[in-house]
Amino acid sequence: MLMKSAQWRIRGRPLAGVLGAIGIALGLASWVLGVNYGYTKPPSPNTADGRVYPLNIHGYIVYLNTQEQYFLYGLQVVAGLFFVSGISVDVISSRRKTGTDGPNPDFLRKENGNP
Repeated sequence: MLMKSAQWRIRGRPLAGVLGAIGIALGLASWVLGVNYGYTKPPSPNTADGRVYPLNIHGYIVYLNTQEQYFLYGLQVVAGLFFVSGISVDVISSRRKTGTDGPNPDFLRKENGNP
């Protein structure tokens, strides 16, 4: 069953906040993970271990393996998707109107002195 517009607006705003907060939390987690990689991973490539993917952290380069690279970049992509989803839900929920929402054109005419 589809929700009515007023119900969507009431439920959409908190949902947007939750999605945005999850996106920010995942973004911070990816930043912490990147800093952790900067301190714990080797600064030179090692093909025997598979550490051939460079990660540049403000000029300091460390090398990651395939799993670490995909996890870090995947976490960043998922964080971005959650954040953009939160913004989208907020925009959609704030723009949905019902027949009773918004100004009544007759009321505006009377208020401005127009017949």
